[in-house]
Amino acid sequence: MDTAVSLQESPAVCLKIQNEGPPIAAEELPNLFERFFRGGNARLARERGTGLGLSICKQVVEQHGGTIMVDSNEREGTAVAVYLPLVLERN
Repeated sequence: MDTAVSLQESPAVCLKIQNEGPPIAAEELPNLFERFFRGGNARLARERGTGLGLSICKQVVEQHGGTIMVDSNEREGTAVAVYLPLVLERN
């Protein structure tokens, strides 16, 4: 994931969270932001949760004009990046 981005021709800030846990299967990545989706790792580990967290995050980020992305692979683990437009105050 690239940390230097622009959103609609505006500068943006990137917040990135990464772990080194088991990767998320490639076929599950497109579904991560769907309400109530719980990936295979969560179901197998019998982890508690409703599958609403990333759906809510996406909604909040998009309401602020940003975007959220997930990347996951065996070497680097899973990374979630949130890109938000940079708003500069003028005095």
